Amino acid sequence: VYIGGMSAMKLGDSERALKFYAVCVRNDPDFSLCKDIYKNLNSIKKSMKIVEDKLNDKHPRPALEAMDAVEIAAKSLGFHGVKSFENDMNVRKCRAAVFKRQLNDAYDYCQNASDYFGVKAKMIESDPLTGSEDGAEALLEEKVTAEDMLKYAEALRATAELYVADENPKEAKSLAEQALEICRANAGQSSSSRSLKENLESFVRETHNLVRQYENNRDYAKILGVPPNLNELTKERQCDFIKKSFKKLALKWHPDKNRKTKDDMHRAANMFRRIQDAYKILTEPCQRILYDMAHKKTSSTSPRTTNDVSSKQKENPVTPPPPLRGSFV
Repeated sequence: VYIGGMSAMKLGDSERALKFYAVCVRNDPDFSLCKDIYKNLNSIKKSMKIVEDKLNDKHPRPALEAMDAVEIAAKSLGFHGVKSFENDMNVRKCRAAVFKRQLNDAYDYCQNASDYFGVKAKMIESDPLTGSEDGAEALLEEKVTAEDMLKYAEALRATAELYVADENPKEAKSLAEQALEICRANAGQSSSSRSLKENLESFVRETHNLVRQYENNRDYAKILGVPPNLNELTKERQCDFIKKSFKKLALKWHPDKNRKTKDDMHRAANMFRRIQDAYKILTEPCQRILYDMAHKKTSSTSPRTTNDVSSKQKENPVTPPPPLRGSFV
């Protein structure tokens, strides 16, 4: 039983390890090593429960404090360096960063977790791999379980929450639906899997509503970073402000300047498309104003025509010379 618990910890599965050590303590209460490990695992479980509750309530600060306690206990048990456990924590850190509006950090955490659990998920979903002896050995070597699939669903949910915070509800809806489908296929009878399934069902409904709201009430001024009191300026200054805001954001989010990771490129392309749409809508009233301004400038610098000369003559007529004597007038 002790060896089974150690194996579970090497896989990063703290819940399964806790079950092994609970049996060990029950059968041999004097085994101090088993007792200490069980105590630490129990504290990890309690801290993780606090993390989940606080994140579900969108309170990132106490969640991060509980995560620190989890990582300290995990290091003492040898979880440090176990990829499954580290990326499980990355999912929680991603959610906390989203609620703190630290979106760049959130993208890094979510990408690492989604990539790790996504590779395992593809191994299970790939028919040629799982249908052969080599595939079975690969799955055994990678230790892919239904628990890993649920962790992948959690990573997708965290990324979907990130897209909601980044005002991209369509992508959020797609990822939330994918996470719910994975959860339904792999959820067992445990309370944690049932809770995840219920949360995902609620979140999917929320993303559907967000997509409808976003399509009907898209705030183009907010997308371009235009202040709400812009209407107090003259029309010419409004157009000039919109133009400058667009140029600034276009330089920041141009896809050619955001090529570090796939997530960076995807986010930049989405943001660039959104600011283009916003600029197009907001500058429609400006087109006539800009045309009038340009026309006024060209007319003021254009050379004088015969009409201009004649009009000046009308304003300041020249007095004709007096007629000569003896001539006919």
